[in-house]
Amino acid sequence: MIKQLDTYLDTLPEETPGHVHLSRLRKDASRCANYSLYGTNQADRDITYFASVMCGNKTCFVCNFARQKRVRRKYFKWFAENSTVLEIKKGKGRKVITKSRLEAYEAKGYTYVCDHSYDIMHLTLTVPHYSNGFNGDQFYFQKLADMFHDMRNECPQWSELIYGGEYGIETTRNENGLHIHIHSLLFVRQTTQNRNRVHKMILGEWNRRTINLDSKRSELSLTAKDGLKRSNKLIDDEFVNRIDPRGTTMINLETIYSYKDGIKQRTTEFNSKEMLYAIMESIKYHFEPLAFDKQEKTFDLDLMAEVGPVIYRKQLYKKFGCLHGEKALNLKEEDILQEDFEDSAALIDEETGEIIPEYEFFVCSPAYIYHSPEDENKLVLSRNAKKKMQKIQAFSVSQAVGRLGEMVQAVYNKKQLQTSKN
Repeated sequence: MIKQLDTYLDTLPEETPGHVHLSRLRKDASRCANYSLYGTNQADRDITYFASVMCGNKTCFVCNFARQKRVRRKYFKWFAENSTVLEIKKGKGRKVITKSRLEAYEAKGYTYVCDHSYDIMHLTLTVPHYSNGFNGDQFYFQKLADMFHDMRNECPQWSELIYGGEYGIETTRNENGLHIHIHSLLFVRQTTQNRNRVHKMILGEWNRRTINLDSKRSELSLTAKDGLKRSNKLIDDEFVNRIDPRGTTMINLETIYSYKDGIKQRTTEFNSKEMLYAIMESIKYHFEPLAFDKQEKTFDLDLMAEVGPVIYRKQLYKKFGCLHGEKALNLKEEDILQEDFEDSAALIDEETGEIIPEYEFFVCSPAYIYHSPEDENKLVLSRNAKKKMQKIQAFSVSQAVGRLGEMVQAVYNKKQLQTSKN
């Protein structure tokens, strides 16, 4: 990517937003994980990798891979401990929250009512768009988020059927320009035909909110009408006739399922492999790299230059309803070091009673360390690694990680001081 950026940046005027954004990306990606923490085991002298200081750029592959691991760990742990959500009340008001927030609400005068089980569903929402975007807006990220927000707050049925969830906005490019769409994870009340009820509600609401005035379509074809009725047993001719052909006429809502003998079957086992896989499919926007074609393994640098400056530092995913304020599912770049390891038990010298560090810790760039395929891919230090490595005095991994953070902060402060003097 960096090699392609070096060539591509020469084609862009330096003052353009695209050049500024891609120059930042090149700088970030080239320094990402340069400071990485390793440890040599005192017993067998094997080398273990623990953590790295990441650049935090959402287009950086190293950061996306680390973010993916953190997302999986956070959500797998959270769902294992939260098979239900809680209903609470205060006077006539009622809310649905997660277990971790009960104490805070009790302090505000709320009382516990009951637990609710839920079904998890994956929702995908699009809007009719053309080469000029959606109603003339090529970068309709905010409009998309606003429409989804309004639907959740203005539709009376929403709170009756959906406890909460989260969503993210993803961008690709097709023949009609930018394809900006929503992926959402929904916690749905367990009722009869809940998938069909939610699907019908959202389709009707989303259709009337997403009318594109540039659309030339004046009516739905018989094939489109039949497709709508086949997608949901609750959809009848009366509902189909209310659908505006200029708005979204198709949404995707899937409950968790598995295949048995080639046939889809609903998965009811909480925290099953099928459930966790569906969850990861729904929240993959947390760590999907921008403008990368996985099949072709190519970068769309034009798309990076066009969209990157628009979405820079903008929050493209949010939690809502019962997940709003659920800190256990937050993604903070500063948490990355503290979450990618576990401390082992301390060793004690039986004669002196002194603590013996299990590892000799050091910091080094991964560029100087390689794997040995002949020896179970064990980490091996190159000559440059032995010369450039910086040892860290620490008794535990967590302490070593803290020292790594201090080291990087000192380097950063030094550079800032030199910049200010210049």
